[in-house]
Amino acid sequence: TYFYAAKTETDGNNRYLFGWTARKAPENNTGNKEWAGNMVTHQLIQNPDGTLKVAQPNNIAGVFSVVANLEVQEISGNTSHNGTTVTLNASSGTATCSFGNLKKSNHIEFTLSTDSSGKTGLILAQEDNSGFKVVFESNENRLAAYITNDGNDVLVNHVPFNFQSGQTYQVSFTLSNDIAVLYINDEIAFSNRIYNISGKNWSIFSTDGNQASYTNLSLSTPY
Repeated sequence: TYFYAAKTETDGNNRYLFGWTARKAPENNTGNKEWAGNMVTHQLIQNPDGTLKVAQPNNIAGVFSVVANLEVQEISGNTSHNGTTVTLNASSGTATCSFGNLKKSNHIEFTLSTDSSGKTGLILAQEDNSGFKVVFESNENRLAAYITNDGNDVLVNHVPFNFQSGQTYQVSFTLSNDIAVLYINDEIAFSNRIYNISGKNWSIFSTDGNQASYTNLSLSTPY
């Protein structure tokens, strides 16, 4: 996991969870996970039944006040793009929609609908046949992260999540330099260390027969 050694604290009204997201050595996407790193903070919320969930602290989203253009660079496979909606159908092969360069700090939001087959997700730090994938694996009921090197995917992180066919999911993904934290429904968080995001294209994809739609897609930055 890339969120560990967490402790809690309160500001008198809300409770927060503080933990570490590890660095890698050497500091690139194929490096080995090291001890310590950078602090990541989640807001800790108790559900009516007593169970706990995590959400992004309320004041974070306000930092990303500049709405960026979603510039489509390339579409492949059975993919359609219309404004802030991308629909992918991988029943006959991988479907992809690629966008323009990210900055050092980015905030991506969308509503996800995915069926129970295959995989869908995002590719970051793209360069040739390499990159970093954050994947919604409804067939495995988990979120997973992969390093792609020369076209080969290596699993580096995952957390369980129960995807249900016919449901939609509100996704918030904050990238600050090489710290990446994704939230689903302000219920679970998925933290990773992703290097070389700035100045690189990013993509949405579906594969292995998956059908998915990304609606209300937005990208914002602090500047």
